[in-house]
Amino acid sequence: PLKGHRTPYAVLGKAEPGRVAMSSMRPPRGAVLLNSREMEDMEEQNVTPRLAPNLPPWIIPLVLLCSFFVLLLLRPPWAGMNIAANAVTQRWSQQGSQKSNHTDERPATPQCVNCDPCPGQGECLELVDEFFRTAPKGSLGLYRTYQRPLEGGDCPQCDLSKDFEALRKRCDVYDNAMAVIYLTKRGQTDAAQQILDIFLHLLYPTDFTNIYPEELYRGLPSGRTLTLLAASYECDTDVTAGTYQEPQVMDGAVDSGNNAWVAIAFAHFAAATGKGCYRTAAEDILRAISIAGSCADELDGYLARLPPNRGNQRSVEHNIDIYALAGMLGQWKLQERAGRFVQSMYGKNQDYPQAYNVGTVGSQRCGPTSTAEDGIPADGQFWNVLAHAEPDPDRVGKSVSWLIYSDSIWEYDKDFLSKLDPAPMLHGVRFTSKGFGIQWEETAGAVIALSHFLAFRSEGSEDSFKEQLQRRLTASLLSLRTLLKTYGAVPASVRGGNGEAYNAHNPYSPYPGGSDTGMRFPYLRMIHVASTAWTGLALMSRTTATDPVWSGANPMQLSGRLPADDFYCLPQQQEPDSSITDKACMWK
Repeated sequence: PLKGHRTPYAVLGKAEPGRVAMSSMRPPRGAVLLNSREMEDMEEQNVTPRLAPNLPPWIIPLVLLCSFFVLLLLRPPWAGMNIAANAVTQRWSQQGSQKSNHTDERPATPQCVNCDPCPGQGECLELVDEFFRTAPKGSLGLYRTYQRPLEGGDCPQCDLSKDFEALRKRCDVYDNAMAVIYLTKRGQTDAAQQILDIFLHLLYPTDFTNIYPEELYRGLPSGRTLTLLAASYECDTDVTAGTYQEPQVMDGAVDSGNNAWVAIAFAHFAAATGKGCYRTAAEDILRAISIAGSCADELDGYLARLPPNRGNQRSVEHNIDIYALAGMLGQWKLQERAGRFVQSMYGKNQDYPQAYNVGTVGSQRCGPTSTAEDGIPADGQFWNVLAHAEPDPDRVGKSVSWLIYSDSIWEYDKDFLSKLDPAPMLHGVRFTSKGFGIQWEETAGAVIALSHFLAFRSEGSEDSFKEQLQRRLTASLLSLRTLLKTYGAVPASVRGGNGEAYNAHNPYSPYPGGSDTGMRFPYLRMIHVASTAWTGLALMSRTTATDPVWSGANPMQLSGRLPADDFYCLPQQQEPDSSITDKACMWK
């Protein structure tokens, strides 16, 4: 039975409580059932009950057939249809059959059909470089998460201007962290440092007024007091550290994964430039996450949502992020704690026994119950490969095998709004197994993960396995390069339609409202900073099928050595009256 539905007792052949089960005995065919009074009357009159005559076997089908034709004459199949439907509705019904993201044209093997990619690594990366040189920032100094809307289609719910007006105000810390990693890898360290210095301003308060003690972290490697970052800030307002509410903040959630990615960006920058102060900031963030988020049950790991709006859930993706960060900083005990949780999620979703489940929930801190509500997350699989969070090679092999052979996580989208003729049929990854439509940030991450697995961890694998993996890689790379050439950057989704179209929940519509994550929100057809940064890293790793793989493009592994700690870039502070200083404080 479906979740939340009980199988009726009658179906199971059992009586409901308080009811008597009906006998399974049936009268012989053709028998006339008489009640007890009729039987007594017949016995008094010495009358023998008669059996109804046996009917020829063709009588019942004939009666049914005649009944069908009578009903057909009374109500033809077109009855009730709105013959006078307006022209817009008629046009959409016709266009829906001609233009659809989900189509019967799906190739038999993974490939990018009618693709027109940027020609080589140099040309492709120059497009990404130009994007970040010219991409607008808010007055805060961070990149706007969504840079511009693309054409959303020609329908009543296709205009993206209203959605973009709201989304253009978002400056997400995760997207900007990915931009820093890309810029650092490309040697554009001045541009990267500008963003990191804004993060430092938002991390280290100099005025503790109106900041709650549970939002302040002391006892850190730097000796400073720190507040963790909100998920997204309003791009055009002045924001100070410890601010988590509107109007300065677009999303006040303090997620351990977002903060871990910012710290990973600090670590990459420190290793590339030798500036130890940025390493210190990364260490402070990791220590703060461990203070507020550590779990002490048999699953270990860290909470996904930290104060001020603390949650009880643990996320496999957030713990992978922390695992990667702790490994970069040599914090092996903290890394082991994250790793144990990631490993415990293997096979926890019975529908996907070779995948890593999304996480756990519960009514108390560090809820222990595995949840399958949101399906299997793509990043929880591919980032796991990038971070090497799973030490068991058998599990890793089974997970990758499921990823490349199953269609649960892969998708084809026809970008008919690109105006290319013929429209390219693109190949990529859904956000989750319950999603619809390709999410291009996830696709670029999958490309890096599979490229590195094929190059460095597939020795001894069967040729058919490697060939399938290479087909997935080639099709996805060609798709990303096609998007980059077509738009000069990478959108989050190529599916048309706006937020209202998404709320209609019709993923098979030609304009369904972007790519559905399967987690009750979509990514719309807009140029996206994180998708473009991940694509740049993917193309640095490998641009064509014949290129060697560069391990330095993996954002979850550090290339180079970290310099010693330094403190010159951190502000001087007075000590606050009270703050979080250790884990025991939180658990009380």
